[in-house]
Amino acid sequence: MRNPSHPRIDREDDAPAKRAPIHPPGPVPTLRDMHSVAPWVWVMCGDHRCNAQRPVLIVHLMIALGINTSADTVRAKAVCRTCGHKGGRLQTPSYMGSHVGLAPFPGQVCPKGSNRQASQQRGV
Repeated sequence: MRNPSHPRIDREDDAPAKRAPIHPPGPVPTLRDMHSVAPWVWVMCGDHRCNAQRPVLIVHLMIALGINTSADTVRAKAVCRTCGHKGGRLQTPSYMGSHVGLAPFPGQVCPKGSNRQASQQRGV
């Protein structure tokens, strides 16, 4: 056990060696790339305390920001409508099975007995 009265001196030799990633990260996708995977995304607040999220059609982002805009730019420009935090996260819709495919845009398809207002999200 370390004596708390003695300051610890960190040396470069003591630090564990950083491993190189097994596979280097690929290129950041553009809105065109994202649209080829899914027609919409969840834009979520970047503040972990807020948890606001909002579905956004990628076509609307392409019109506003340009078709070759990177996902990093979209994340940086996102502003939360709930808390005002600048910066967000993007998430593709869930896969709902071979009979449905990707989840439909919220509010687009409402099964019988569901409450349309309950399916709408507020936030970013």
